Amino acid sequence: MIPLVPLKLSDIFNGAFSTLGRYWKPLLGFGAAVFGTVTVVVGAAVAAVALSLWSQADDFSFSESDGFDGDAANFAVTGVLGAIGAGIVVIAAVLIATALMHAAVAASLQEAVLGRPVTFGMLGRRAFSRLGSLLGTVLLTTLIVLVPLGLLATGAIVLILAYVADDGPANPGVVVLFSLLAFLLLAPAATYLFVRFSLASTIVVFENAGPATALRRSAKLVRGSGWRIFGIYLLGALLASTVSYAIQMPFSLLGSFSTLFTMGPEDSDVGPGGMIVGLGGLLLFSLLGQIVAQFFSTTFPPLILGLLYVDRRIRTENLAAAMAEATGMSLAPPPYPYPDPAAPYGPPAGAPAPDPATDAPYGEPSAAAPYANPSVGAPPADAAHADGPQDAPPAGTSDTPGAPGSPDTTNAPEAPGDRGAGAP
Repeated sequence: MIPLVPLKLSDIFNGAFSTLGRYWKPLLGFGAAVFGTVTVVVGAAVAAVALSLWSQADDFSFSESDGFDGDAANFAVTGVLGAIGAGIVVIAAVLIATALMHAAVAASLQEAVLGRPVTFGMLGRRAFSRLGSLLGTVLLTTLIVLVPLGLLATGAIVLILAYVADDGPANPGVVVLFSLLAFLLLAPAATYLFVRFSLASTIVVFENAGPATALRRSAKLVRGSGWRIFGIYLLGALLASTVSYAIQMPFSLLGSFSTLFTMGPEDSDVGPGGMIVGLGGLLLFSLLGQIVAQFFSTTFPPLILGLLYVDRRIRTENLAAAMAEATGMSLAPPPYPYPDPAAPYGPPAGAPAPDPATDAPYGEPSAAAPYANPSVGAPPADAAHADGPQDAPPAGTSDTPGAPGSPDTTNAPEAPGDRGAGAP
């Protein structure tokens, strides 16, 4: 799916589109199942609130002289509590669906990079197995990023309240000016935090890491490449939004054509059948367009982040060699040089020499688990080579005559020149 070298912009986008093109069936099926379930849950929550309010609608009356009675107060309380409960259900359902899709996308990319097949059942197992850790990671990342945005919102609210008060500033431009300055100061901080932890969701799936470990690993991998990651992800998000909008347009046109069944000749009454067909077609095409657009907008940006994660590990942790070994391929030399060709993956110049018995200086993952998190202090993968080259005899020779694998020189004819001159 990708070249086993540090990835360029074209490699990342080609890899994302190739993954969607190869595995669109299991991804679309999983996305339809997830978002279809979310639609049913949200619809059930809204319907429950609506039915509860409908059952109390005839139990109270309102007049300008008498105001609300007791039943009206109960109706208002029911409506407020129902709206809050429905909102919590909607937020939780969307959060779980987003986490499941991120896990499914990362799992499919993990197999796509190694050229392995992906099935619907595999995506479901991988996604649900990492759901808890991924939810924790998404919540932590969201809370961290919202800190500066929360300060911005709080400052804006305070300024607005001060303006509304009697002793507030007379000029509304003061509120606008301070809000703009606060945004210019805090928005870069929120962007920096988002980029710093942008790879955490991918790390949860690729390395089976917990939320805290994933955040630390993301900060480590992003270090030194924040602007590049931010620019590539922003370009991918804009492309996903544009394609999603383009996908919705034909479905909207088809839905608008279906409403022609609700329009009859002048002074004629369109029956209930025509109304049902027209409105049902509009709803059906709108829902289909929303599902397809949502599928692309929730899969393409995570694919970009996943490929950025692979690229950072190829550049800093020699992941390409481990992936090539895992797939049984020979690793070709990179088409362009590394920043430090002399020691692209080793310790920096002047660093103390590592202890082969205790250190893993290059952090190379094994072929069996090419995405494993490299850790210093892990035992060497091959104990036979942990202490350097051994003084073993070459293959096919032995110090003991007649030993298995050694050449039998007992009755072998002597080569000319073995004996001295004039010897019989």
